[in-house]
Parts: sequence; C-alpha cells; structure tokens
Amino acid sequence: MASTVGDDEGFEDAPAEVPAKPTRKPTRMTPFLIAERAGIVSADGERLSPDDVAQRVVQLARLRLDRQNIADMDGLECCDAATHIYLQHNDISRIDGLQYLKALCFISLDHNRIEQVEGLRDLPALSYLGLAHNRIGRVAHGAARPSTALRVRAAPIASA
Repeated sequence: MASTVGDDEGFEDAPAEVPAKPTRKPTRMTPFLIAERAGIVSADGERLSPDDVAQRVVQLARLRLDRQNIADMDGLECCDAATHIYLQHNDISRIDGLQYLKALCFISLDHNRIEQVEGLRDLPALSYLGLAHNRIGRVAHGAARPSTALRVRAAPIASA
C-alpha cells in the first residue's frame, strides 16, 4: 500500500507534542500594585506622594490581588491591618510572609501552585484558608491553629 499524507504509519509510539504555554513575567507585589488594586491610585487619577500611598496601603483591611500573575507573597508585610486577602488565580507556590498579619482572618489562595501548607500557626485571627485547586502534597504538623477552616475542595491531598 502506498504511503499517503496523513498516514500514521511509524508514528504510533511518538508522544503527542504539547504546545508550550505562553508565560508572562511574574508580577511583584508592591505597595503601588496593592494601592492600584484598592483604587487608591490609578494611571489617570489623583496624584499622591509615595508617603501618602504607603500610609493608605498600611490601613487597608481588604486586599484584592487575584489574577495578577503574582508568584511570591513577599510584600504583604506592609499590610498589617489586613483582615481579608484575595490571592486566588495567581502563580504562588509557597505560603510565606503572613507572620506579621495578626488581624488576618480570611485568605483565599485558590487556583495557585501551592504544594505544602505551613506557616500559618502565628495567625491568631485566621478562621478561613482557601486552598482549592492547588497541588497540596503535605500539610505540615501544626501548620495552622485547630480553629482554622481549611478549604481544599477539588484538590485532594496526596497521601504521604
């Protein structure tokens, strides 16, 4: 039989090629990003001095930082008045930098790349931690206070 275009002969064992996912440069969590997302500053709006921006950022109770391509939680330490933080749909792989947020009672980290739950024990007000759709493989002993509700829906924890 003559070979024609479209024949699969000789290619049975060839792996299917997966196109590379386009990557964007990760966004750094800066006071300006936090202020912009909170509506404190805008590209065409009111001009504030860096000190005024910083003063307003440290007073924020709710931080909406979802869908910003954030890879690192570094930068939250300036938001010690935060009670609610929304960081879902980012590229975060590690829970870090929350130890100064003593008023934090709610954090959503759904749809990230988190593999291990740890570093939440020193958050006395934390009552809700959203971790759905992550890569949780381990929950460190004493990772959070017993009163913290862990939401890990649709992302089963791998057995050790």
